[in-house]
Amino acid sequence: MVYLTLKKSMTLKVKKLKPWSVLPKRNKDRDAGLDLYSQERVTLEPGKRYTFSLGIAIQLPPDTVGLVQSRSGLSNNHGLTTIGNVIDEGYTGEIHVILQNNGQEVVEINPSDRIAQLLVLPIHLPCVEEVELIESSSGRGEAGLGSSGTF
Repeated sequence: MVYLTLKKSMTLKVKKLKPWSVLPKRNKDRDAGLDLYSQERVTLEPGKRYTFSLGIAIQLPPDTVGLVQSRSGLSNNHGLTTIGNVIDEGYTGEIHVILQNNGQEVVEINPSDRIAQLLVLPIHLPCVEEVELIESSSGRGEAGLGSSGTF
């Protein structure tokens, strides 16, 4: 059995850009994601997207990246998903969340609603090398979409 230990020695520095901004926080002690909160009241029509201002800036720990991800409840219950947000370690400007309403109904977002989550993950910075041949260590090779079977 493998036991993982939580690394809590890292610090995510957060600056409020507005006095009423809400700091990111975990709902439960062992949650991977930090909840991110709207600063705006927005009516999001089906098929539409909106870029939300969070009123915060962050300083990521060294050798990490911030990934803004959908909250499963909003996705499941309302069809709201985030549209790709990668926060590079060197970016220190205001954080935004782009939400898309993929559902069938209008969704009301209010200030202080949890609209996304932030994952802070370690990164590798590989060098890029052009090659003539890509080798497969698994034998899979170029077998792509659907090649491992269905359901």
